[in-house]
Amino acid sequence: MRKEPSVKPRLALAGALSCPRLTGLLLALVTLVLYLPVRQHGFSVYDDGDYITQNHIVQNGLTWAGTKWAFTTWYASNWHPLTWLSHMLDCELFGLDPGAHHLVNVLFHALNAVLLLGLLFRMTGANWAAAMAAALFAWHPLHVESVAWAAERKDVLSTCLELLALLAYAKYVESGDLPSLGSCREAGRRAESGERQGASEHPTAERRPRNNIQRPTSNERRREWFGPRSLFPLPSSLFYLLSLCCFALGLMSKPMLVTFPFLCLLLDFWPLRRFELSTPNSPVRRSSTAEGGQPSTILWLVVEKWPFFLLSIGSCVVTFLAQRAAAVLSLGQYSWPLRLGNASLSYAWYLLKTAWPADLAVLYPLPEHLSWLLVAAAGAGLTVISWLVWRARRAQPYLLAGWLWYLGALVPVIGLVQAGEQARADRYTYFPLIGVFLALVWLGKDLAARFQVPARTLAIGATLVLAATLWRTERQLNYWRDDETLFAHALAVTGDNPIAHINLGLALEQQNHPAEAMENYQAALRLAPDSPEAHNNLANLLDAAGQTNEALLHYQAALRLNPNAAFAHCNFGTLLAKLGRFDEALRQYQEAAWLQPADPHPYYLMGKAWLRRGQSAEAISRFRHALELAPNDLPSLAFLARILATDENPGHRDGPAAVALAEKANALADGTQPLILDVLAMAYAEAGRFHEAQQTAGTALELAAAAKLPEMVTGIRQHLQLYQAGLPCRESFTNSLPAAP
Repeated sequence: MRKEPSVKPRLALAGALSCPRLTGLLLALVTLVLYLPVRQHGFSVYDDGDYITQNHIVQNGLTWAGTKWAFTTWYASNWHPLTWLSHMLDCELFGLDPGAHHLVNVLFHALNAVLLLGLLFRMTGANWAAAMAAALFAWHPLHVESVAWAAERKDVLSTCLELLALLAYAKYVESGDLPSLGSCREAGRRAESGERQGASEHPTAERRPRNNIQRPTSNERRREWFGPRSLFPLPSSLFYLLSLCCFALGLMSKPMLVTFPFLCLLLDFWPLRRFELSTPNSPVRRSSTAEGGQPSTILWLVVEKWPFFLLSIGSCVVTFLAQRAAAVLSLGQYSWPLRLGNASLSYAWYLLKTAWPADLAVLYPLPEHLSWLLVAAAGAGLTVISWLVWRARRAQPYLLAGWLWYLGALVPVIGLVQAGEQARADRYTYFPLIGVFLALVWLGKDLAARFQVPARTLAIGATLVLAATLWRTERQLNYWRDDETLFAHALAVTGDNPIAHINLGLALEQQNHPAEAMENYQAALRLAPDSPEAHNNLANLLDAAGQTNEALLHYQAALRLNPNAAFAHCNFGTLLAKLGRFDEALRQYQEAAWLQPADPHPYYLMGKAWLRRGQSAEAISRFRHALELAPNDLPSLAFLARILATDENPGHRDGPAAVALAEKANALADGTQPLILDVLAMAYAEAGRFHEAQQTAGTALELAAAAKLPEMVTGIRQHLQLYQAGLPCRESFTNSLPAAP
């Protein structure tokens, strides 16, 4: 007799996957595999230099001096010390391995997805809906920028801390909230899990709500506050304090978290349903009035969060001070009508790209003019959506909660305070889109229950949506494999984009394509004649091509447009030094050092200028100062070691110190640079270690010959002959310098 196949294994599998821990593990694994290709990506010329590759303080790893700098600097127009410390820790552990830095971002992103899953499940008890929202967050193409860009560590780190703060807040509400909350949460979880009129998830996919906690009485609740009539109550719950601490750490990672207290109020509305306790017939309201004349629950929910509001206000002030000097555009540069119009368009644009994530770019330039017809259409669309979700606030409260999450979380970066030259950015949606995903998933869940959509049909639809997001994310991630691909794609998508031209030019320079790079800088200047970066970069190429007069004009234009550009002062000074105008060059270097006191590069350039003037003592002082700021600065190590080993003035020579510096430089260079080995041989000879000098010079000679560097080969041979005769090297640096490593 033929038997029907058993359904028990299938039910067992569904039951296993309904476990939040297993769901979270699967979510994390898929996310890690999806983003694994970033291991092969390099650093970007766009902002990664400020944060990692050209930041010597970060490259030194975790040091006391670096920690102090992280908490006191406004470098890169931000105050986010925890982000700086995370980059320092990466450099401490991995050096400048870009793949490792990227993988840390991926780990944070996977953790964020799991935390979001846990947060939504804790508040609603609906595992499958929480999993769908978390998967959309983890795998949506709009979030590629926040994960694949090393400089955007602040996005994934701050979101991790914000989700931890929300989890602690939810636990605080669950463990010690107002009386009668248990019944509201019980009803809410039953509604979210589909326990109504046949509308339920798979029977094994739903966990029973954990709501067996004994709620405090009204008198016990008052004892949780500092005084029954205190003007500024502060709950004594450990979870409340933990939430406050995580929020403070999140603000120290990225100030975009300033809307957190409002988000907590949204969660109080739904899914925590604390607002329901303030209804006129609520027993809580009657007992509160009778026992002490406490204000309404909604007012207390606001007052309850006063420490969070204080932290938000403080963060707003610090951020404005950090950005106003370099990043914030004035109203004269970008007027209020343009800001409001662009904000309206950005809100609508993000929603459209959420539904159809095509033609995404690393940078969308700020337009000089807007289509007011599009602005009006966007405003009308946003108004209609807002009206609809407000009308549905009682039947579908998640729509209002999700919509306000989206609108509110974007306020700090929507452009009302315009920081930078971008109209909008994919990375700005990293946290705000959670609200959209939440609203859409729970709406789909309700509609499926109302129209009795079969579970299999629902599962197929969800699978297709997630498969589409995975496919688009994989394609978008591929654009981040290198800068040339990234910015060429940005130009193809956005058209006239001067910043993309500048960064594409930098990428082409790094690949030794100066002609193509120059074309991009010139294109950037045609689009934005007032771009100091384009003038500076073009001047660098003109100087390298021997067009000195044209280079001088562009350096002067760059400094006229931005007198605070330290890099332009350094480059202009270097050209002046090449022309023998040392006094003018030193003034440019000093200005750069004043603008960037923690940057060793201006002091290194000062050392070279003093050396060419024949003043070795001044040069030694500058090189040593550069090494105080960046102990592993290879050029400063090599130059200082060479002076101490070969200077004609015996008072400046110090053989043992030269050996120590040269050996450190050689270790940093992995013993592969013939120029560093040549300096090390000079130091050995000055210390009387001629046998080691001969061996080291021989290795340097082989490497220089293999690299086809005939001038270096000739110089090393001359030095080797001296060592064989038992003589050290002596050099005069006046008006001529050896090549830098």
